[in-house]
Amino acid sequence: MATRTLGVSTELRGWFGSDIRDVPGFIRYARGAVHPSDLDEVLRCVQAVLDGGAAPPTLFRVRTTEGGWRYVRQVGSRVITSDTGDVECVVGAMQDVTWTEQRMERSERLLQRAVDGGGLGLWEWNPQTGHAAYNTAWADMLGYSLSELPADMSLWRASIHPADRRRVLQVFDDHLRSGEARVRVTYRLKRRDDTYRHVLSTVLVTERDARGAVSRLTGAHMDVTELMEANEARERLESQLARTQRMESLGQLAGGIAHDFNNLLQVISAYSELAETGGPEERDRGLQDIRKAAMGASALTRQLLAFSRSEPRTSVLVDLSARVRDIAPMLRRVLDNHYRFTVTTPRVERVSVDPNLFDQAVLNLVINARDAMPRGGEIRLESALVDLASGDPRRPPGHAAGTHVVVSVVDQGVGIAPPDLEHVFAPFFTTKAAGKGTGLGLAMVYGFATQHGGFVRATSELGHGATFEVWIPVRVDAEGTSEAGADVAVPLGKGETVLVADDDKAVRHVMQRTLERGGYKVLCAADGLEAVALWQEHHADVGVVILDLVMPHAGAHEVLAEMLKVRAPARVMVVSGYLGSALNDELEMPVPTVTMSKPWQRDHLLGTVRRLLDSDD
Repeated sequence: MATRTLGVSTELRGWFGSDIRDVPGFIRYARGAVHPSDLDEVLRCVQAVLDGGAAPPTLFRVRTTEGGWRYVRQVGSRVITSDTGDVECVVGAMQDVTWTEQRMERSERLLQRAVDGGGLGLWEWNPQTGHAAYNTAWADMLGYSLSELPADMSLWRASIHPADRRRVLQVFDDHLRSGEARVRVTYRLKRRDDTYRHVLSTVLVTERDARGAVSRLTGAHMDVTELMEANEARERLESQLARTQRMESLGQLAGGIAHDFNNLLQVISAYSELAETGGPEERDRGLQDIRKAAMGASALTRQLLAFSRSEPRTSVLVDLSARVRDIAPMLRRVLDNHYRFTVTTPRVERVSVDPNLFDQAVLNLVINARDAMPRGGEIRLESALVDLASGDPRRPPGHAAGTHVVVSVVDQGVGIAPPDLEHVFAPFFTTKAAGKGTGLGLAMVYGFATQHGGFVRATSELGHGATFEVWIPVRVDAEGTSEAGADVAVPLGKGETVLVADDDKAVRHVMQRTLERGGYKVLCAADGLEAVALWQEHHADVGVVILDLVMPHAGAHEVLAEMLKVRAPARVMVVSGYLGSALNDELEMPVPTVTMSKPWQRDHLLGTVRRLLDSDD
């Protein structure tokens, strides 16, 4: 080191393009040849060597004789001392890493282009210090410049849609506590212009401190607004297609329903005439048969309305075997005398399904079986409980093994050709003649099964019929309520006053007589305006208000709005020919109400009025 000479290998001379023989010469060379951004680091390394130390591994760039840049890594040095401890020399080595560095730069450029092209908003956050950093795409996503973003997560938190905020923050908190490597969540972020974008956020734990606590989270936001809107549009289209298919099925039912209604009307009409002219015994028997016929007409109407209405899917726990037995009379209405229809329904486990969608799916399968046998034949409707093993060839790829309820429709028709069998559940696919079907019936069956976690199977052999199976898994933890049971009779009235408004004279009078026989005083109105007038005069005495949903001059909505100007009625019942949730969808009343569907039964009407009066205001 005393001579300060520098020995350079032939290869290094080739790199540097110069014959450097001493340290000052190297320093002079470095000032002109080393990249300006790397020069200070190189000179610090040289000074460390001159001071008798060792140079740390250092990467720097030097200019080549052709004017380009070469990446050089100082990969190590060793200090050699004399017996007395004096530094005699320092031996070091350098490595040409130009090719490696160029590849890394190229990879970084490709990655950056991919990030920019994909519109990925990148960020990282230190949960211990609260410091956060973002890339330009993240800022652009919310309509800000990068310089406007705070160095923390405050803007992000404030931008989360209020309806999503609790859920999203809970996901992040759980992620920090659990230390899970990766988590994904979709939510809405508000832009600077107050519009919202749907984002898919992927979060990774990338650093931990010495205690194992998370010290850095890295995340990427992808704008999925167009995808979400496309999914919503698809769901709307599916709903429209389902409604179209439902209307097609209703057309199939119309003839059978008209036939059944005419039979019921015949019974009611004939027994009414006999009751007028016959003796007491014949009159009593006739009234019983009239009541049975009316109950049959009511059940038929309810079944038809339940099948035709369009609602969000609502799952309840259903015994599918019992359900099949209940809808069998409706299914027979689409078949004439040329068809033998047999139903086999052993006891099975209950499953969580939408009953109305199930009814429609089975009806579609029966109609499909009928159309496959234009000259008639046997159609079998069966249910069974099946344990689907993991190795069972009937199990679709990715579908979990386990216990399933299987509902099958078997026909003796012409069968389905193998090429067509692969497409039978595709929307609009049909082998029927033009005008004979939309090709949506089996697609709806497929949708029903998949929406409820199940699957469908179709097997057939040309000339030997076809079998269609709907498999629904039995889940011990299935959520849902059981189908409703019958109403229970309750005590009668105690002289309380009930205001009844219905524009149908016969309905109004029969409700009045039923309530009066049940122990109530009744005020009757023929329309909404009369109901308001009676309320203005008798509101202090009226305990319950019963309103038909739709009346001339003023319906239930308008009547209640006018009643509120006098005094809010505490107990209100709205009656309509709609059903259940279909009726509830129509109600946005200004006061709390209960609903009842027509035709009502005596015990149900009296029981509901009694419960209203006994409830707290």
